[in-house]
Amino acid sequence: MSNLDCNTPVGQTYIAHQLTGERMLMEALGLELVVTDPSSSADIDALYNDGAGVLRVIAEIKARNMAVCNLRQFGSYLITHDKLRKGRELAMALRCRFVLAVYLIADQRLVWFDISDETGQWTTDFSVSHTKTKQTCNGGSIIRENAYLSLEKMHLC
Repeated sequence: MSNLDCNTPVGQTYIAHQLTGERMLMEALGLELVVTDPSSSADIDALYNDGAGVLRVIAEIKARNMAVCNLRQFGSYLITHDKLRKGRELAMALRCRFVLAVYLIADQRLVWFDISDETGQWTTDFSVSHTKTKQTCNGGSIIRENAYLSLEKMHLC
């Protein structure tokens, strides 16, 4: 697993910001946090329980070097469609919500999107397109199926 981007010096910087985002989401949701190994390629990054040990939310947490105003200028949030599909399937299997959270490094804010409910119903709007994007935090480019999340139902803290 040492060849994963999260284990490079640049990746480690983003992981530190991701951990901040995980804690901010925990506070916003009023739930307790359990994280997956940040040096692994787990399909999700965090699990949130209600304090009695009942799983309520699973989450994919991102860190991006931008501010809220930059995100609004883009008009949507881009993430690979595969990440949304995997999170939704896992949430459906575990009967909990799936949330995507993004820690915005430039202004130290967190935005999050409710992606699916415990039955697997999508709870936010997005479009899907094959587009060229940055491959990883360490550079490169790739063409893949990307989802563009509407900012209409975005939460901000």
